[in-house]
Amino acid sequence: MTLAWNLDPGKSLTGLIQTQSPVIISNDTRGSLLMGDMASLALSPVLIDQNMVALIYAGKHNKATRPFEERDLLLIVGVSHHVSNDHPTPEV
Repeated sequence: MTLAWNLDPGKSLTGLIQTQSPVIISNDTRGSLLMGDMASLALSPVLIDQNMVALIYAGKHNKATRPFEERDLLLIVGVSHHVSNDHPTPEV
């Protein structure tokens, strides 16, 4: 799954990236960024020294299942923390 393929090209992820905060986007959200068969996305930045170096995301295509919830986002945030702790900034 490629994130760009599932987001509305007329809307921007810039605001989500600038806040550097985890977020859940669901198709039932008014003005959703999602297109096609994507039902829900959970996104979390990976931060190293206050800089976003990666974005971890999980997606659901089945609209019959529940959308992502806060507890799902906590798991993704935990993974992002683990990744950032495994890659310390090199000494300059």
